[in-house]
Parts: sequence; C-alpha cells; structure tokens
Amino acid sequence: MVLSRIGVDVMSEQYFTRPNVQPVITYIGTTPEQRQMSTDEFKAKFDEMTVNLQNYIKETLLTELDAFKQEFMKLLAGGTQYSATLQEGWTGTLTYRKNDLGQVVLSGNIIAGNAERNVLICTLPSGYRPKNALAVPAYNSTKGRVNTLFELSATGNMYLRPEDISIIQTGDNIHIHIIFSTI
Repeated sequence: MVLSRIGVDVMSEQYFTRPNVQPVITYIGTTPEQRQMSTDEFKAKFDEMTVNLQNYIKETLLTELDAFKQEFMKLLAGGTQYSATLQEGWTGTLTYRKNDLGQVVLSGNIIAGNAERNVLICTLPSGYRPKNALAVPAYNSTKGRVNTLFELSATGNMYLRPEDISIIQTGDNIHIHIIFSTI
C-alpha cells in the first residue's frame, strides 16, 4: 500500500485505535461507517467538542496530516524527466517521467504535424509503457475541444487515433497530461 511506504498507514483500523487518536474517534464515531461524514457534519461535531479536544485536533492530528500530505506530494513529484522524440512533423515538448509511486506522468504541449489517422507520434521506452493500450485524452486549444486523440500501446507507441479525424489538423496546438501505471 502506498501509504505504508512512507511509514503512515492512515487508512487502517490500527491508526484509528492509536491512543493519541482514540479520544477524537470515540467522540466522532468508532466504526468506519460512523466516521464517514461530510465536511459540514464534521464542522458541526467539531464545534460541539471541548476546547481541549479541539486544540488536540488542531495541534496534533492536523500536524500529522500535513506531514503525511507533504510526504505524499514528494512521492508524486519525484522522478527524472525525459523528452519524447516526436515524429511525422509533430513538434513541441512531450515529456515523461516515473514518479516515486511508480506511475508514469506524460505531459506536454505539442503542435500537430502529419494529422492522418494512425500516424505514429512517438515511442516511449521500456519501463515507461502501459501494461495495456490506453486512450490518451488531450486538449486541442486551437479548436477549444477535449477529445481522446491518441492511443498509447503496450509497446510504447503513441498513435493519432481521434474518433473523428476532422477534429485535428496540422498546426493545431495540443495539450496532454496523463498519469498511468506500468503494472
């Protein structure tokens, strides 16, 4: 589990039964079902708590949660970034990297070159490829439309495969940002 990798398993019952968390859990609910509440419901419960319990939440639990958030954001941001080699007259920048969670982040702004269906745009190297083919959504800022324009194969080839070929033309500005797993 991702959360266990950084030494904090906030989703387990073990976390919710830790002595320093127990006074809060006892107050807001002892089962996972009881702990499922909206922000407004929690705020109402929080306002009913004693000042000491409110301070405990603010000073201890929120500090722990903030530290967890910062560690998690580091995991998402990590990884060396590489530039994909664009083909068929496509230009711009398309980068890929593997974050510290093992997910591939494919992102960039590219200008359409050869806009014929099934044209090969680039090939990602081994280790940066999806296990199965996946559709890659993109924003065509020239036309102001979001569409599934590309297919990324398990062999790392990214092809132009729009539903309707008329939605993309040579020279269109395309924005891509997708995160996917390689397993």
